[in-house]
Amino acid sequence: MSSVCIFNIVDKINDYDKLNHIARELVQTALDNELGISFNSNFYDLTKVSTIKNYFMLSNSFIYRHSDELLSPKGLWDGNSVDLFKKEFINRFRFFQILLDKLCSLGVEKVEIYFVDIDEPPESLRDFEVVQSNGFEFVHNLLKVVLSEMDEFGGTIPTFLKFEVNMDSTNIVLSE
Repeated sequence: MSSVCIFNIVDKINDYDKLNHIARELVQTALDNELGISFNSNFYDLTKVSTIKNYFMLSNSFIYRHSDELLSPKGLWDGNSVDLFKKEFINRFRFFQILLDKLCSLGVEKVEIYFVDIDEPPESLRDFEVVQSNGFEFVHNLLKVVLSEMDEFGGTIPTFLKFEVNMDSTNIVLSE
């Protein structure tokens, strides 16, 4: 399985300078957090099933666009403590909160975040489980999804998952 993580900026932004500014800020944020980011890439075409236009893909590398390693909660589950898993999960996936805070500070009001298995592409949007969230609760809501899929070996972020994230109340920092 090869997965990708795609952020779609739902806001209708037609101003090139504003989009370019958002892209520059996101690249700097990605660099500061050791993330890879690519914009409007044809590496994976989700436009066949969605109306995405201004989007970026997130990974742990600027060389590879796959996000398997970035999205893996591997090593967080010790087989015993769900509370420890929750704490470690929130810490590991803190970068989502940082990116959502940045998008909010740039005036973006709504994003969609897709988790997709590119080896088995979706045929339509009906293939996605849709979760509503606001920016502040995103990491916690992602954790809830992972916990619902958890077994004795731990949990994974399911593919064909779409979060619709309203950015109101995003700029609240998660505790360390």
